[in-house]
Amino acid sequence: MVHSNAIAIVENLLFDFAATLADQDERITGLIAQTNCFGWSLENFDNLRAWFQGQGKLEFAVTLYLSGEQDEDKPWSGSEIKADIEGKASTPENSNVWKITEYRIMKADTDL
Repeated sequence: MVHSNAIAIVENLLFDFAATLADQDERITGLIAQTNCFGWSLENFDNLRAWFQGQGKLEFAVTLYLSGEQDEDKPWSGSEIKADIEGKASTPENSNVWKITEYRIMKADTDL
């Protein structure tokens, strides 16, 4: 069952999560390398679903849209990445700090 509080929790994690993807995830950084853009960040997201899986645990699915700034000295070769993500988040007992603990990129493409 989708729960609105679960959705709000995941929404609050997405901007930092997207920054981590753009800096550290090999699949996303590989797509970034194919473009002539820099300064990648979360532009938008949609299709967010989130549900609790017990105390302090939730699962989610979302489509992220990352965008970068075009380097004007280089030819255009894409400036957006769309990534379908499934993941899990949790919080330690007696804490309100949620963290994404697992994720899987189901599909990721540039706008070439």
